[in-house]
Order: sequence, then C-alpha cells, then structure tokens
Amino acid sequence: MENKLKIVTSKHFPFRGYMAMTILCWMIVRKDLAHKVTSKVINHENNAQERELLFVGFYILYLIFFLVCLVVKLDWHLAYRANPLEKEAYANEGDMSYLDNRKHFAWIKK
Repeated sequence: MENKLKIVTSKHFPFRGYMAMTILCWMIVRKDLAHKVTSKVINHENNAQERELLFVGFYILYLIFFLVCLVVKLDWHLAYRANPLEKEAYANEGDMSYLDNRKHFAWIKK
C-alpha cells in the first residue's frame, strides 16, 4: 500500500514524549525529533485504520478505547499502549510489507 501521508513538523505538537501522530493525511512530527523519523515510524503512523473507519469513526473509537483503558489502567501511557488500534500499529510497525497484506479491521484481533 502506498504511503499517502504528508509529513509536517510542529514545535509543540504532538505533546512532549511522543514523536509523531497522524491526523487525516498528515503525519505531524515534533520538530525537535524530526531527524528520528524512520520508515518504521512512518509505517506505524500509516492511516489505513483511519481510512477503513472513514476517519471520524477512527477518532471516535480511538477516544472510547483510550478513555476505557484510562479508567481501567489509571495511567495515561498504559492506556495509550492498551488501545487495540495502537497495539496493531506497534505489533506491525517493523513489517514493511504489512500494509500490502493487512486485512481490514485487523486491530479487532489485538
């Protein structure tokens, strides 16, 4: 799958402690960490999940998963890592052919 993300840098966004995040078709990278962006980071930040959930659905589900995990885990970082959407991204970020072979809604299995 071709990467259609446009990479932009920001001084303050995403929040400190995070390197990059994807919003729609933009991968926003902290300016001070831009030199650390690798193909693995780009693979992690792909927007396949966003597209299959028609963008709005992705953000609604992401927020629900995050809030539920936050209530259960009581820790921001643990809630972030327990999110099934993030679990899929982390589990496959090193597989550069993953997006070519990825089944729709693969995050459900995470």
